[in-house]
Amino acid sequence: ALAIDAAAIARDRDRVAAATHAAVAAAARVRELERQRAALEASRPSLPELDVESAAWTARLAAAAAAAAAAREAAAALQAQLRADDAARAHRATAAAALAAFDVAHLAEEQLAALIGSADGKRLRDFAQSLTLETLLAAANAHLDDLAPRYQLERVPGEDLELQVIDRDMGEEVRSLASLSGGETFLASLALALGLSSLSTGGTTVRTLLVDEGFGTLDPVTLDTALAALDTLRASGRQVGIVSHVPGLDERVGATVEVRPVGGGKSVVAVHGPRA
Repeated sequence: ALAIDAAAIARDRDRVAAATHAAVAAAARVRELERQRAALEASRPSLPELDVESAAWTARLAAAAAAAAAAREAAAALQAQLRADDAARAHRATAAAALAAFDVAHLAEEQLAALIGSADGKRLRDFAQSLTLETLLAAANAHLDDLAPRYQLERVPGEDLELQVIDRDMGEEVRSLASLSGGETFLASLALALGLSSLSTGGTTVRTLLVDEGFGTLDPVTLDTALAALDTLRASGRQVGIVSHVPGLDERVGATVEVRPVGGGKSVVAVHGPRA
């Protein structure tokens, strides 16, 4: 019943009106025929041949009465269908109003569910981590201005924890991190590490930073830039340790810890103080 459109309802109402009109006309015709029959009965002579005409009039009256009854039944059926459709439409309107009220009452819960996501809390966890990542990127980009001013890091739009790089020398072109060279990747990673060391949690500040390898991918100029940045960090009161196999790099740092193999699966550790 809910699927009946307005045009179908209008057609049904027209059919009801037509059937009602036909029933009225048929009833009027029955009355007229009965009147004519009564008049005929009153005036006919008692002749045998008139019985045949009377029988014909009787059949016509019976047929008209049957047609009138059928019309009345059709009209009643259509009226019942219209009443059922009206009731269904009223029920649908009531249900729609109740659904709209439910949506308004539970809007806050739906928004919270969309934010938190599944029961494991992954969506909420990623959202919280993305806020920390924004702070980290601000600190890392400040260091990247000194290490590689050509680049800046930013989050990928629509992603919580994905990063991309902006190439300032190429008209603010957005590039994937995978497009960076080995040395550029090292500098971006170093900037993130330096930015992470500047973050504090619960009043605790990171005082020691260890940089493991990566120096072998740098050209001499970029290596000087990276070491200068680490020296600046060390001058601010933080300890900076470099883990590397690059020859000659030990001459650029104040103190070194050398691990030297002596054979048989053994090694010795030698600590060298600052060089004059």
